Amino acid sequence: MSELAPTSFPRGSFVGVAAEVAAESARVDSQRKGVLRFISASASRQHPIKRKEGWIFADATEEAPVFLGVCDGVSGVQTMGIPPDELPRELLERCREHIELRAARQPPEHNDEMGYWLMGLLKDAYDESQCLGATTLLIMTLDAGRVVMCNVGDCGAMVLRPDPGNPSRLQVVHRTEPTRYDPHKPKQLARLEGMDVSEVHLVIQGAKIQAVKVHHGDHIVLGSDGLFDNLHDEDILNIVEEHCTKGSAVPQSVRSGYAWVENSPRGPVNPTLPSVAQLEEAADALVGAAIDSVRFSDEDGNVNNHDRPWQTRPPPVGPNGNADDTTAMVAVILEVDDTAAHEEFFYRARSRGVVVEPAQHGVAGFLPACCRASDYRYDEEDGDGTQREGGASARRKQRQEEEEIDEESGFCSIA
Repeated sequence: MSELAPTSFPRGSFVGVAAEVAAESARVDSQRKGVLRFISASASRQHPIKRKEGWIFADATEEAPVFLGVCDGVSGVQTMGIPPDELPRELLERCREHIELRAARQPPEHNDEMGYWLMGLLKDAYDESQCLGATTLLIMTLDAGRVVMCNVGDCGAMVLRPDPGNPSRLQVVHRTEPTRYDPHKPKQLARLEGMDVSEVHLVIQGAKIQAVKVHHGDHIVLGSDGLFDNLHDEDILNIVEEHCTKGSAVPQSVRSGYAWVENSPRGPVNPTLPSVAQLEEAADALVGAAIDSVRFSDEDGNVNNHDRPWQTRPPPVGPNGNADDTTAMVAVILEVDDTAAHEEFFYRARSRGVVVEPAQHGVAGFLPACCRASDYRYDEEDGDGTQREGGASARRKQRQEEEEIDEESGFCSIA
């Protein structure tokens, strides 16, 4: 995002999903007794055109077992001598700290059914922050079997649920909508010299609050406008399926204790949960697809060729897309019995170069067999036992090198 604002597709839409999923969801609620937590991964990159122009990368993310958040800092403040990335990072940190304190209270606090308490938490986090800047924001947390979301601006989120009849396919059960001053200016949280704090409080009071019932095995996608401006919802759905739901037919031997609906009339349903590595690959693929969707032209006006499904039609915003900072976060919701063990697992599984053996850390009891041990190896071994960089990190490095070549190729963006 560059400008500082003033003071249905059938399978992907959630309309056709609700009736069939509702009955299954009721059984889930009656059978499960654990606590819901996130496991997540994210990826962020700046479009090479924006990087070449000298803009500071201004997206920010925060991830915790009970909190997910993304901010898209307004690049325009850079022209005022303000680093555009500082307020987004600080604001998300303050929000996460408040959420974690709230979750630690025993018993957990449940202020209201719709989650409007999250609006007050955002206000407190803003008041505690000090950095100058402006940003859009989307934060979410888990509360009483629901994911509660607070949205200011044009970051987005989707809740995806395995199809009861075919767990390898996902259905969109919720999609956030942006909040805007006008069709071209998203709402923003700002702190600038001479700005009245009460004006920002009014923006926070106008934040979009939504609470959605969620279940073990649901997937969450969050992103900045660089993701949702350049990829259609159906494209996002297909990419997440490709990376996160492979091999979701669960054998009888690992079904016990993890069946999503044990007595479903269609047979036991148990979506195979993706590993952290799969979540990271999905997030990286989403960012890569979004950046690839921005159309280029050479000096003669020839538009670059598009050979992938998401490149065969114009992006959702404009004929050429949005060459912007782009962030994607992909998460899955787990039901856990031991929240302390899950917290330890959450951070260890996300540590680079660490091979996590869940059974050694007390979390094997709430993770299906498909998500143990080798699923969390980030580095691959050569034949001699030495470590070499592999997986999503290697692909990300290769793509960045390709983008550097593109910058010198004479192509420019039709922004």
